[in-house]
Amino acid sequence: MMMSQHSNTSTPAASHLRPRATRLSGVVAATAVLLVSLVLAAPSPGQILIDDFTTAVNTSSFTVDSTTGSPITKADASLVGVIGKPVGTPGSRKITIARTSGSGIISPVGVDVTGPYFGYNSGPRAIGTAELLYDANGTGLSADFSSVTGILVRVRSADAAAIGANPPNPPAGLQVSVTVVDGSNNSGSVQGLVTVADTTVDLPLPLPAGINKGNIKSIKVQLVGRVAADFSLSKIQTYSDATPPPTPTDVQTPETFETRTPTPSLTPTNTPVPPTNTPTNSPVPPTNTPTNTPVPPTNTPTNSPVPPTNTPTNTPVPPTNTP
Repeated sequence: MMMSQHSNTSTPAASHLRPRATRLSGVVAATAVLLVSLVLAAPSPGQILIDDFTTAVNTSSFTVDSTTGSPITKADASLVGVIGKPVGTPGSRKITIARTSGSGIISPVGVDVTGPYFGYNSGPRAIGTAELLYDANGTGLSADFSSVTGILVRVRSADAAAIGANPPNPPAGLQVSVTVVDGSNNSGSVQGLVTVADTTVDLPLPLPAGINKGNIKSIKVQLVGRVAADFSLSKIQTYSDATPPPTPTDVQTPETFETRTPTPSLTPTNTPVPPTNTPTNSPVPPTNTPTNTPVPPTNTPTNSPVPPTNTPTNTPVPPTNTP
C-alpha cells in the first residue's frame, strides 16, 4: 500500500513538472514578443505623450460656482494616455479650476474630460482659470527630456470670447502657459497666445531655460479664460527640432480641388485653328439716298390788293334857288 501511495504521489509530481516547463517557455516567448513590439512601437525620443484625454474618472467633469467655493481640485491616478513614472506607463492628472470673477450660480466655470478632449466652459459673466498638473501623483516624474525642445499644446477649438475677439477683452488671445520643474526644484515658465477662433491650433512652447532637462519632476499647463470663454484641448506632448510636431488630424481645412498637369504622353495634339469663316458681307453704303429735295412753294398769293373802284360820284351841286 505504501508503495502504491508513493508511486501515486510521484506520478502527479512528474506530470506537474512538464506543464511548468511548458508555461515557462511560453512566458519567455511572450516576453520576447512583447520586447520586440515595444522596440518597434517605441516613440521618437523627442516626442513624449503627456496627455491625450482619452481616460478620466474623478476629473471627467466638475464645476465651480458661488455655492461650491473656488478653487476646486480633483485628481486621477493610473490613467492610460497620461505621462507616468517611468515615462510610457499610466500616470496621474490633477485639474484645478477657479472662478476669478462672476456673480451667482448662473456664471459657473466648468471642465470635462469626455475623451478624447479636455473642455473648458464658463457662464455669460464668469471669468476663470484651469490648471493641469502632471507629477506622478506627487512623487515626481523623473523624466528625461534631454532630446526635447519644447511642449506642444494642441488647442482643438476656441470661440471668439475665449480669444478675446469680443470686447471688452483686450489683449486678444487665449493665454496658455507651461511651467516645468526639475528634480532640484528649479522651475521656469513659457507662455503663448491662441488668436484664431474655431480651428485647431498647435502651440509649441520651448522648454524654459535654467532647468535640468535630464530630470523633469513636474509639468503644469495653465489656461486663462475670459468672459464667457469656451475652448477645448485634444493633446499635450513634447516635441524636438529633429522631430517636428505632428500635423493635427482634426483640423477642418477648406476644401481644395486638385489641379492636374498634363503629362508629356497626354498632351493635347489638337492645336487651336483660327476660324476660316470670316465674314464676307462687308458693309455697303446705303444706295437709297433721299431724292425728294425741298421745292419752294408754288402757291404764291395771287390776290394782290386792288384799289377800290367805288369812288364817290355825288359831286357837290351848287344851290339853284337864287334870291
